[in-house]
Amino acid sequence: MLKDNPENLPELELDEMESVTGGAGSNDGITVSDGTVVACLPNAMFSVDIGGQTVTAHISGKLRMHYVHIQPGDRVRVEVRDERGRITDRCR
Repeated sequence: MLKDNPENLPELELDEMESVTGGAGSNDGITVSDGTVVACLPNAMFSVDIGGQTVTAHISGKLRMHYVHIQPGDRVRVEVRDERGRITDRCR
């Protein structure tokens, strides 16, 4: 059991890209990484540069609800699935 042996649990680091798997199947194939906003596009979409790769991403509902403004040059955390992404956090 995992309760009996907690020291065998893997440690996750968000400094590098990591693949998030498990759960109810909704997180399969999602990669979480940090990037920089390159351009603002219509309908709350942004062009984000992730280590030389440019992805089109939209803002998550939490950021919309709290009126977080994202501008070109901001560092953001992005969940990427295929060619589309979702901005989940704005780094300061």
